[in-house]
Amino acid sequence: MKWIGRWIMIRNADQRTSTWNKREKNVQKGPDKMTDPQNELKLSAFKFHEQAVRASVGSKQLTLDAIELGGEILVVLTWLGNSEKGLRKPEYVLPLSAVAHQELGNEPDAKYKWAISAPLPQSLFDGTASRPFRRQFGVKSGPALTLPLKLAKP
Repeated sequence: MKWIGRWIMIRNADQRTSTWNKREKNVQKGPDKMTDPQNELKLSAFKFHEQAVRASVGSKQLTLDAIELGGEILVVLTWLGNSEKGLRKPEYVLPLSAVAHQELGNEPDAKYKWAISAPLPQSLFDGTASRPFRRQFGVKSGPALTLPLKLAKP
């Protein structure tokens, strides 16, 4: 299932958008970015791929969510959820390009889009991995976006 997100703010996106002029409260067409002149924030769209990545963790097979953002596929390792608001956000992500993987297909009915080739350590998922250990795998903090806890099926 794919979910195309709304516009979110990120830093250093390479997407074509418009420039926001905060003082004049209007939108001006710009060639390559949408920025706030004070802190250079740029906007980018993302795609959510639910249960699209197959990975081995120890002897278990897991299916993981992925976020396509700025031309990069980010595998969500852990989520932070707020059940009162019904929202979640990615806590830690693993860029798919940082690990050996296979692309399994782009058909809409395919069960998985990607498979991570090498087993991943359990500590990346249970919060026990140290920061230096996470860095060895290329794990980074998740992007600043929020999704519903459960996505509505079309």
